[in-house]
Parts: sequence; C-alpha cells; structure tokens
Amino acid sequence: MMKTTKRVIAIALAALMLVAMIPLAVVSATSYELKVTSSKEGFAFEIIKVADIDAQKGTYDSTEYPTVVAALKKGDTAAALAAADAIEWDKTDYVPVFTYKTTDTGVKNVDVAAGVYYVRCTEKPSTVKTVKSRMIPVPYYEDGAWKTYDEVVDLASKINVEPEVHKYIVEGEKLTDNTVVAIGDTVDFRLTATVAGSTTDKLDKYAIVDTME
Repeated sequence: MMKTTKRVIAIALAALMLVAMIPLAVVSATSYELKVTSSKEGFAFEIIKVADIDAQKGTYDSTEYPTVVAALKKGDTAAALAAADAIEWDKTDYVPVFTYKTTDTGVKNVDVAAGVYYVRCTEKPSTVKTVKSRMIPVPYYEDGAWKTYDEVVDLASKINVEPEVHKYIVEGEKLTDNTVVAIGDTVDFRLTATVAGSTTDKLDKYAIVDTME
C-alpha cells in the first residue's frame, strides 16, 4: 500500500508540471474525496490550501500565497514546496482546511475543493528528527483525465527518526577518521551525534552504543 501511495503522489506531482501543456477535459465535480491516515503515532498535521485549481483551464491561483502559485505556474514543484516551507505559519492568520491527529486513528475521509494542499506537521514525538512537508494536488491529471485519489494518503510517510552519528579518533589535538591501530594501543575517540529532541520537546532517554569493528 505504501509503494502504491508513493507512486500515486509522484504521478500527481509530475502532473503539476505537465498540466499546462495537456489538452484539458471538462470537469464538473465541485468537491473531491481525500482519504488520509498516519502510519505512525504521536503526530498532528494541518492541511492548508495554498492554491486553487481550475481543472477546466488548467490554471492555479491564490491571493494569499503568490510565491507558491508563481512556482506552480512555472511547473517547478520543488520551488513551490520550498515557498510554502518558507512561510512563517505561526505568524500568519491562516485557517487549515482540516487537521489530523494520530489519536483520531484510522482513515479520515474529507471532501475538499479542487486545489493544491500543503501538509504541515504541528506535533511530533521527541524521538523524531525531521518531518518533511509535502503537497497534494486534488484532483491530479493522468491519462487524459482529472482524477482524485483512490488510495489512502499516509501523512507520516516522510519522517526521519535516524540520528547522525560519527566516530572520530583523537590523535594529539586532531580528530581523524583513522581506524587502524596496533594491538595493545590505548585509543581515545570522540562520538558526535544529532539529537532529535528540543528544549520544549525533551527526550526521556538518549543512548549511544559503540560497537567495536
């Protein structure tokens, strides 16, 4: 199911770049069903509409998020996502279309108008390092027709819980990656690691285990 969902999302994002070059079919639907869930616990998400889609004309529009729309019109979905990420959401007076918490459990079916939706994570466990944002176009264009999602979108599919750990050997006043030493030598080493928690979302425990090669 996860691979299928990723494939559908990838197709949809590609459609954002191609839609201006494709003869468009007339669409009569005024709302679309979007099904979302979270495969991981302890998260909360906001889904924010950052652009309107006119499926009959194949155009994007938004008076609130012009930088996002400008990127979408150029077919640059990466720039559109970066523009949405750059918005200081906590300082803006926005209203999410809907929210999802993992305490809701299961699949949530929501009727949404045609548009491009930005998924913003607002709560996460302290063990999670990063949560990448994403955009979901509804509907998306494929095989000569506008379509909505039959698959359930996993909002927690872009989560990084892996810390970065590096081991250095201390040689005098220098740190090296040298791993070859003689039997019986005393070796000083230093471990550095990223920490997923923060001052407001503290870890209960953090441990590093060093395994001899």
